Amino acid sequence: MNTEKEGISLCLIVKNEEERLGKCLESIQGLFDEIVVVDTGSSDKTKEVAIKWGAVVFDFKWIDDFSAARNYSIACASYSWIFWLDADETVSKENYRKLKLLLEEVKEKKVKRKAFLMRKFSNHPDTTYYFHDVVRLFPKHKNLKWVGRAHEQVQFKDNMLRYTFEKTPIVIHHGGYTVHQECIDKLKRNLKLLKMDQKDDKNNATTLFFLGRTYAGLGQPEKGSTLVKKAVQIIKKKAQETKSIPSSFLAYVYLTWIQIEEFMKHFKKALAICKEAVAFYPLDANLLFEKAMMHEKLGEKDEAEQDLLALLKEGTPFTLTDPLLDQCKVRYRLAEFYLKWGNKKASEKLLLESIKKHRLFTPASIALSNLWIKEGRLEEVKTLIDLVRNNLHNEELAQCIEKKLP
Repeated sequence: MNTEKEGISLCLIVKNEEERLGKCLESIQGLFDEIVVVDTGSSDKTKEVAIKWGAVVFDFKWIDDFSAARNYSIACASYSWIFWLDADETVSKENYRKLKLLLEEVKEKKVKRKAFLMRKFSNHPDTTYYFHDVVRLFPKHKNLKWVGRAHEQVQFKDNMLRYTFEKTPIVIHHGGYTVHQECIDKLKRNLKLLKMDQKDDKNNATTLFFLGRTYAGLGQPEKGSTLVKKAVQIIKKKAQETKSIPSSFLAYVYLTWIQIEEFMKHFKKALAICKEAVAFYPLDANLLFEKAMMHEKLGEKDEAEQDLLALLKEGTPFTLTDPLLDQCKVRYRLAEFYLKWGNKKASEKLLLESIKKHRLFTPASIALSNLWIKEGRLEEVKTLIDLVRNNLHNEELAQCIEKKLP
């Protein structure tokens, strides 16, 4: 194919995505010079949906390797730049405008030797949320390839190392799997592929990390913790050998290790890992938040309060992967602690602040209404319902609180 054509190709790999693909492609209509969809064996109407939205469809026989499929999608692309999405990802109207401006700039200025990172906003069935920076837009080049059978990543080889990576404010929303069994099936599939990667390179920190996280998700947290710990050690050793600062990926690995230990109720060990991680990343809000949680679980009230109050300090340039941390979760957790410790006034104040910070964060509204109903403060509950309904425009939550009224 002619790789010299100036323009941008959108590439997707899909299988049995007829229910989600349409929403994805609808959200990006008009942005790209072509849409390349590589189908790895759909038995539903995925291909028809892709064609309906203007895509060129190619078939690829599944060989237990996501990178192979993604690399084939790049090979099928006709233009000089590659942008990729998954079928369960969408672009909001606000981010559509931002992305449109970036794509126009890339084409008009004929940007070279640069790749662009965008934030992936994921929400999961367990109601957790996080941001994760992902390379989304990059030039088509023979030395640029996807690597890894599962949890694949873009890798720049040899002379591509001089490329610069530019962060953008663009956010891609990732819906993910919403049914528990789908999540388990995905973990089992990934486990098989990650084991194959580990056989090829037993000391690859990225593979060990994802393998450990997968084992933990499948109910084997001890094994998961051991593998994630090994990933931490390898990353730290490499940084020491090269006399470089560990990448932000290490913070994410630490966070996962802490959460696995917390799940096993190893709170002292989790706190020790928190302290080790915070020494590397003193401004990582997620690690500091986990450190506060471990202090509280160990009954260390003052330390927990100190960490959470530090997160609420204005002007501190914390690094966030959970967008709700700076909006309401810290206030909500601190409010819970204050209520537990007998400071109702401080708790109410923080719950109200949390409610106003993010209208979709329901735990704060529910906690405050429960508190007031228990104390018989029904008029205040009705005022809260009006706030939720008229100011926060969350009718479902308003009705939920109303049902609790005596």
